[in-house]
Amino acid sequence: MRVSSILTLATALLGAVSALTVPVKRSDIDSLDLLVARAPAPNNPIKFSKGAKENMTVKLGLAKGSPERKAVKEYHRKIVAEEMAKNGADTAQVIHLAHIKGSKDPRLHVTAAFWDSANKKMKSTYGIPPTKGDQHHVYADHHPVDPTYLAAVHKAGGTLRRRSHHSE
Repeated sequence: MRVSSILTLATALLGAVSALTVPVKRSDIDSLDLLVARAPAPNNPIKFSKGAKENMTVKLGLAKGSPERKAVKEYHRKIVAEEMAKNGADTAQVIHLAHIKGSKDPRLHVTAAFWDSANKKMKSTYGIPPTKGDQHHVYADHHPVDPTYLAAVHKAGGTLRRRSHHSE
């Protein structure tokens, strides 16, 4: 008797709940299907400038969406994320990929801009001799150079000269 009473009660509750459903238009259901099917974009606080993206495409020959390009972006994000944590930055933009050439600073670095939680661009002192500005030199010589990035630089006829124990 007990089991049948519980089943009767459960059936009655389910019937009551289904009676409370709100009718929707077919177009609403279609929109819901699209929202559920699409994976949400990851919350990524580190973006790349138009120039950095162009450098990856044109100079380094890394196709958009390719595994090689993703590896290069991940390498730069890792380096920049560490510096963001030290400076209390909420977001950043990679302006120039890791380089020495074209800079007065002799150390391998990524040039990036940082913003705080109020979306205010953070000031910096960078380079040798020290220069004040709103760009940060994020030193990369404490990390081994990503082999994918290094191969792309070499293939493009470039070089990353380093002053640390991590060499090309």
